[in-house]
Amino acid sequence: MILNKIKILIFLYFLLTLVSANVNTEYKITNEQKKILSQAKSLMKSGLINEAENVYIDLFYRYPFLKEAMDPLKLILKNKKDWTALNDLALKFTEANKNSFKSQSEIIEIFIWTNNSQWQNIIKKIYNNKIISDKNIEIVLQALINNSKVDELDQLINNLRLNRSPDYFSFKYGLYHSMNMKFEESTKEYLLFLKYNPSKKLLIRNRIMAFPDIETITNKVKDILKTTDFNEAKLLLSDIEFRNKNYLGAYELLKKYSTNENEKIEFIKNLIRIKEFDIAQTVIHEIIKTSSNKLILNSAVMQLAKTYENIFVSNKYDMPITNHIIENQLLNSKFIKVNNDNSFFLTRAIEIYDSLSTHNKDNESTYYLAEIKYRILGDLDGASTLYKQIASNKKSPKFKLESINRMIDVMISKGNLENTLVLIDDLKNTEKSNEIIQILNIKKIQILFYLNKYEELKSISDLILKDNLKNNMFYNDVLKINSNILLFNNKNHELNQYSYAMLKLFQNKRTEAMQILSSINDMDNDANDKITFDLSYLYLLQGEYENALTILENIDNDSAFAEASLLLKAEIFDYILNDKTKAVEIYLFLLDNFPNSIHYEVIRLRLRDLAS
Repeated sequence: MILNKIKILIFLYFLLTLVSANVNTEYKITNEQKKILSQAKSLMKSGLINEAENVYIDLFYRYPFLKEAMDPLKLILKNKKDWTALNDLALKFTEANKNSFKSQSEIIEIFIWTNNSQWQNIIKKIYNNKIISDKNIEIVLQALINNSKVDELDQLINNLRLNRSPDYFSFKYGLYHSMNMKFEESTKEYLLFLKYNPSKKLLIRNRIMAFPDIETITNKVKDILKTTDFNEAKLLLSDIEFRNKNYLGAYELLKKYSTNENEKIEFIKNLIRIKEFDIAQTVIHEIIKTSSNKLILNSAVMQLAKTYENIFVSNKYDMPITNHIIENQLLNSKFIKVNNDNSFFLTRAIEIYDSLSTHNKDNESTYYLAEIKYRILGDLDGASTLYKQIASNKKSPKFKLESINRMIDVMISKGNLENTLVLIDDLKNTEKSNEIIQILNIKKIQILFYLNKYEELKSISDLILKDNLKNNMFYNDVLKINSNILLFNNKNHELNQYSYAMLKLFQNKRTEAMQILSSINDMDNDANDKITFDLSYLYLLQGEYENALTILENIDNDSAFAEASLLLKAEIFDYILNDKTKAVEIYLFLLDNFPNSIHYEVIRLRLRDLAS
């Protein structure tokens, strides 16, 4: 009797083992299965589709619950249009997974492909069923989207919004409509999502603002926003009005529907960014009159100071492509060209920053006051004192990195290169922030360039570039310095002259820098063209436009600097001399002769603007 019981137990054990080997019970892929799947993927990559299919079939029939085998196999069979095998695959997979709804959702596409009405039965199971998980329902919805079953999709979503949540699948449905260029439907879905998820306002704003900036589309979206009855929609309308340059209209909407005064501060910052200083001042004065929030009032006053500072600073040479090419935050001068006609605004900015710094003892106002002293007034000692004050403020780390960077800039501007190296090494020994240490190493590269210590410079550069710190704002500048050294091809005397010219330029001694560059002779073509390009840009900054253009004629069209020189010419004619005809001629030449240029799209858009 006992022996029979033991036999029965052993039989049941093997039976359970057999079942567990073929049924999905939240399985974990074994090492053997991983190895076989990897082999099949390799065969697929090599174009050996039939061989891969055989491996997947063998694996699937051994483990029919295995989704990782079923998914690639169904795609192979679909491509072969083997509908019978696909239906068989789907049935075996669901049976092995006990006909769970999860397994049915994972094979519904197969039934759609094979015109098997079972796909409609799977959908019917979702209706009014609150037990099925959202995750599995979304798999079904995505399958309907992928296979353009729009009517069934709409009906199912409407049912789910009655029985689950009123915004069910709205964000993803908005994406679907957007990708199919149905922007009105997309807007409605995004707004439905936003209504029930107001914390996602930025996400929805970015999606709607990414719609094509075409008047007919924009007007339709605006009409929907105007008739929508919750505040977040009206604030989206404000963003669109701002993009359309209706700044006062945008502000009126913001005033009426925003309950967050920080949004008004951001609005001011955006106005300053696009140089709409008059409207910015209007908004600032209104906030000062109406707000009782001390932090908001401080922010508004800070923005007023920035407005005055920006009005005073001259942006005479606003050439978008050339400025991007010439940009080098390490080597370019930090001193700002000013408009002396607006000196009143600078005085007001200084008074505001000084007052905020004294009363609030905050780093931000102190930093911007130091920036004016250093970059506009040339008060190196006064600026240095303020930068050191911020860097040593243990209560707040805000602007510490920027201030340490500026402390070094001031010392370079004074010509204290060796002492600056000592300061950098001392700070590296005391600072714990990796970000600050990275900046210190990069600033050391800059000083070593000025001191002609190229071997040491290369060693530090190699370490920084090896670490691949592409997010660091000075990464490209380090690359440019190393490229400049290579251009001179071991002609150290001429390279030393060039680095000395760059030091003079950094110190705002532009005339001396130009004299040094003009004295460099007997260079290879690329190095000579680099010097010519730099000189032309400096003549431009001096206001000597004809000299700038004449010098550029020395750069041949087959030079490595041909594109940069042509862009500089085009932008001088375009933005400074206002000779649009000549600018268009050069832009068109650039498009014809440099079709792979990274600036191609920017040039094309500029031509479109000029044509309109």
